[in-house]
Amino acid sequence: MGLRRSSGSSGRSGCRWRGCLRPTQLTFDRGLGVFRAVISASPRADLALAAGARMKLTHLGIFGFAVMSQPDLRAALGFVAKYRPPSSPLIGLRLIEESGACLFVFGPIEGLAASDPIYPRVLDFNIAMFVSLIEDRLGTRAPIRRIHLSQRADAISRKVVPALGLPVVSASDQDAIELSGEALHQPLARSSPHAAATAQRLCENAMSEEDAGSPLVRAIRALLFTYAEKPTTAAFVAEHLGRSERGLRRQLAEEGTSFRDLKLSFQNRLARRYLAQTGMTVQDVALATGYSDVANFRRAFLRANGVGPKRFREEAKG
Repeated sequence: MGLRRSSGSSGRSGCRWRGCLRPTQLTFDRGLGVFRAVISASPRADLALAAGARMKLTHLGIFGFAVMSQPDLRAALGFVAKYRPPSSPLIGLRLIEESGACLFVFGPIEGLAASDPIYPRVLDFNIAMFVSLIEDRLGTRAPIRRIHLSQRADAISRKVVPALGLPVVSASDQDAIELSGEALHQPLARSSPHAAATAQRLCENAMSEEDAGSPLVRAIRALLFTYAEKPTTAAFVAEHLGRSERGLRRQLAEEGTSFRDLKLSFQNRLARRYLAQTGMTVQDVALATGYSDVANFRRAFLRANGVGPKRFREEAKG
C-alpha cells in the first residue's frame, strides 16, 4: 500500500489540517480537538500517516529554521526532543543512544494517554513526520534502519505504517524510529553555529512569552510566531483557531487588547531581537517580520522605539 494524496487536504478540511499540523499556533486542548475532529470526519485509515509524510521543516517556522541550523543529525534530534511543543505538542519525544544505534522514541504525555483511541493516530502522524523531516534534511532515508511499534500501536498502525517503505518491528517494547549511530554525526547541509544559537534564543524567548496572557492571546502569539514572515491578518488567525473574525476581535476587546496591538507588539519584539542578535540587513528583518515594504517597517519601528532600526542596532551592540 502506497501513500496517496488526500482529497480532503484542500478547502475547509485542509485549513483544519494545517491548524493541527502547525501546532505552535494552538493550545494543547485545541490542537487535540482539531486532530480528533479531522480524523473522525475522514474514512481514510491512513490519513494521519499521509499528512505526517508531507511535513517539511519549513512548515515549522523559526523552530524549523533552528533545527536546520544544527551541526548534525544528533544535535537536530536533540533540539527537537528538548523543545518538543513547537513540533509535536501531542506526543512525548526522547533521544536514546545505544551501542551503534540511536532510537528516537515516541510516548504518551499528560493529557493524552496511550489508552485514548486517538493516540495511535497521533503516533502514526509523528512517525511519518519525522521520517519525512530526516529525509528532508539528509536527502535520503538510508540512515533509518527500521520503525519499532509497541502494543500501544493498534491494528491500523500495523497496517498503514509499512506504507512508509521501511522495515517495521511490530513486537517492540517501545514506539521509535531507529537510526544508525554513524548517521548521528552526519553534518546537515545548512548548518550554521551562529544561526543555530540565535534561533535557539528566539525559540526560548518565544516559548517563555507564551506563558503570559490568556489562552487566546498565547495562541495568537504562537500563530504569529509560526507565520512571522507573512502579512498575517485577523481573518487568517481566526480561521486557523476555529473562530469567526468578529468573535475573535470581540473577545480580545473584552480582554483589553486588539489583534492589531498584539501583532504590532510581536513584530516589534521580533525585529528588536533580529537587529540585536543577528547580522540580518534591515530589509531582511522587515521581510522576516511580515512587512512587504521596508519603509513601512522603518516607520513602525521608529514609532514603537523612538529610534530607527539602524540606530537601535548600533546602540544594542554598543
